[in-house]
Formats: sequence, structure tokens, C-alpha cells
Amino acid sequence: MNRLSYLISQRGSALIAILAITGFMVTLLVEFVHRVYISTISYDYWSKSQSLSFACKSGITLSAKVMSETGDIYYLSPNGTLIMPIEKVTDSFQGNLLISAYDENSRFNLNSLVYQNGEINLISYQIFKRLLKNLQINEQIADLIVDWIDKDNIERVRGSEEKAKNSYLDAVDEIYQIKGLEFEIAERLHDYVTVYGYDRIDSTIININSAPAAVIMAIDDRITKDLAERIIQYRSLEPLKSVSDITKISGFEGALGQSLIGKIAVIVRKIRIFSTAEQEGVKRIIETVVELQGKSQIVRYWREI
Repeated sequence: MNRLSYLISQRGSALIAILAITGFMVTLLVEFVHRVYISTISYDYWSKSQSLSFACKSGITLSAKVMSETGDIYYLSPNGTLIMPIEKVTDSFQGNLLISAYDENSRFNLNSLVYQNGEINLISYQIFKRLLKNLQINEQIADLIVDWIDKDNIERVRGSEEKAKNSYLDAVDEIYQIKGLEFEIAERLHDYVTVYGYDRIDSTIININSAPAAVIMAIDDRITKDLAERIIQYRSLEPLKSVSDITKISGFEGALGQSLIGKIAVIVRKIRIFSTAEQEGVKRIIETVVELQGKSQIVRYWREI
């Protein structure tokens, strides 16, 4: 190899080495820029999420405080649900905040199916079966849920005791875990049931001022759809102020109305609140169940999404 060829060869090797190093440096730079970008985006998202979380909490605190200071609340609205946008929850928050709430005790308490001593509550069992019938759901679902809750291993439905909790439900969403209870059925049932008793965990009492027609009809087999609609029409004009007011409604003046007095309530006690904050494409939701006790509020459930 002559000297010229040698020099060309050497310079070519050096050029390749330089290009390789340059490529490596460019790769490192791109990776660094990407990491900085991702870190900046992540911090921005985290910062917005923290602000939204604070706004959600402020909304819940404000709404619960207003409700408790109001005194006795007979209903959140004639249909049991309240939707309320809140403006300027904090000086720094410029997004949207929406509070939605409903009366937990307008729904059937699944935990009432079994007494605290472990025995099945036959009255509650019949109420629940009527509710399932009203919703056009197979009444055998009642047995699946009883087996999920009760402490024995006796199957009311084949296979229903397999992996059963054998304890009270802590959240309504547990129904999606119950073997034999299909997702579609759980979805249809979800908005008509609760796990919070009015005055104790196994209470069957239902707030008649908020309950939907299907639940009202389930309380007693003598309550027809027409009678349930009369209650809803009455409370839309003026809520029942005492349980004895049920006897003022046409069709409930006699024995039927009297028999309901120990089964119903007219004052809101437990409220499920959804606080949804949204700003610049980022959303945060807090779901909580608050029990009103005089001017105090006790949190029974809390979940951030």
C-alpha cells in the first residue's frame, strides 16, 4: 500500500470513528431531551392532579357542611339525586367542579338480608325478592347474595358458597365479585341497592322521600305501581315531614299506611357524594359516603379516581 492509500485509509477510519461518536452523542442528547420532556409532562400532570384533588376535597367539605348545617334534610331532590355545579371553590382553581349526590337510604340495604347473629332476615329477603321481580331480575339472585353474606357453608344455590365472603358487604361494587351474579345483572341492580343501613348495618328502613318506585313497591306486596306513584307525586309537592304523614296519601289512610310506619324514614342520614373536578383535560373524581349526625359529618367511605 503506497503512502497516499495509507493516509486515505487512516482518515477514513477516523471519520467513521467520529461519525460513530457523533451518532452516540446525538442518541444520548435525544434520550436526555425525551426524559426531560417526559419529566416535565409528568410533573405538570401531577401538579394539576394535586390541584384538582384539593378542589374535589373542598367541594365535598363545602357540600357536606351546608347539608349538616341545614338541619333535617327530607330529600336531596324529589327523585333522590342532587346535581350542583360549584363556582370559585378556591381562588386558585380555574377549572370546573361538579357535585352530584344521592340518598343512600333511598335504596335497598343488601346487608339487611342477614341479621348480625347470622340468621337470615326473612322480611328483608321477601322485600329484596319483590325488588328483583320489579326490576325483572331472576329472584334467585337473592339467594346468591345471602350465601355471600351468611357465615354458614350451606348452599342455597349450587356453588354459591365457593369463595363466598361470609361477611357483610363493605361496598356495593362487591356484587360484581359474587359467583353466579352476571355483570349485566349487577349493572341493572347497582342503582337500587346500598350496603349502608339507616340506623344499623342490618337495617331495612328506607327513606320514602327519595326511594324510586321499584323500591317503594318492594316494601310491601300491597303497594302497587299506582300507589307508589301517588307517594312520588305527593312528595314532589311537599316532602313527608314525619313517617305518620304516609297516612295522608290516598290509598295509605288505613292498615297499609299504619304498617309502613316502622319500615320507612323521611330524613336523609347517609349521602353518597361524587365530586368531579376538571381542568385543561385532566380530571379527578372523589367518591365518598357521608353520614350526617346533627351538625357533624362522619365519613363512611372514601375513594379517589
